[in-house]
Amino acid sequence: MSKAIDKGINKLLGVSKRKQKSGENARNSGYKAESAAQRFLVEQQVEIIATNHRCRRGEVDIVGQCNGHLLFIEVRFRSNIRYASAAESVDYRKQQKVIIAAQDFLMHHPQYTNLPARFDVITASAIDGSGQLNFEWIQDAFQVN
Repeated sequence: MSKAIDKGINKLLGVSKRKQKSGENARNSGYKAESAAQRFLVEQQVEIIATNHRCRRGEVDIVGQCNGHLLFIEVRFRSNIRYASAAESVDYRKQQKVIIAAQDFLMHHPQYTNLPARFDVITASAIDGSGQLNFEWIQDAFQVN
């Protein structure tokens, strides 16, 4: 697609180049936080089974196994908590998407159906501009009702 057409579409949609870059930066920050969370989990003796398991109506960031439990983990990064903290951003709608993705994962990997499952949230926050992330691991953050 030519730059002129691309620029025209963005103008029509009300998306500025600045907003595009901001969105790209948010996605990159999210991917970096997920990668760092995986390393954190491995240090905590979690075996990573899958990452970014997607289905039509949901996604789970990390699937892991630890102490005989199957873990479905949502990773949240917030650089600005003006609207909601990272943990608060895992609202009911997001929980349902993670649950649906977990069910899909179990349909495709029946060898894990006998393990008790748990839904965890890992929040990542920057430490004073150092480039380092601080993690909070909220175990059993929500349940299937």
